[in-house]
Amino acid sequence: DWLDGGPGDDAFVVDSPADLVFEKPGEGNDTVLAGIPGGGYILPDGVETLVLLGGTRFGIGNALGNRLTGDAAANWLFGGEGEDTLDGQAGPDLLFGQAGADTFVFQRGAGADTIGDFTPGLDRLDLAALGFAGFAAVLAATTDHGGTAVIDCGQGDEVSLQGIAKAALLAGDFLLG
Repeated sequence: DWLDGGPGDDAFVVDSPADLVFEKPGEGNDTVLAGIPGGGYILPDGVETLVLLGGTRFGIGNALGNRLTGDAAANWLFGGEGEDTLDGQAGPDLLFGQAGADTFVFQRGAGADTIGDFTPGLDRLDLAALGFAGFAAVLAATTDHGGTAVIDCGQGDEVSLQGIAKAALLAGDFLLG
């Protein structure tokens, strides 16, 4: 399928990696809803938001500041060059913000997620929905496991920061409620 947006905000529903979405930069805030079970989708230039549906395994952003949202499956999300926001949703997700100052969002029911490229002092973890009282509470819930800081968010949810020690974490790395 060939999907071509225009001025204004557009939403494109794709169900095959062969679906082609065309959007000129600056023509609104555009979204791709990708339902490709077992497959993935690479966000085309000019589109800001990708939402994975129905067991889609991976999503890859572009050079813009993207918002990438997973589904209940185990997703792999890769941001791209911009300042991206990644939200794996439920399932054991692997998240890479890549270049830029990225934000990783977590809420109840997110499961055990891993951030593969967190950079303290640059990237942020949005834990506002989890009820941490402050940075000290986050540190109290964090342990080091073989060079990886693991934050126990309660109720079976946890966030692993691959290759980052607990001691490297800064108060400014967290968005709290």
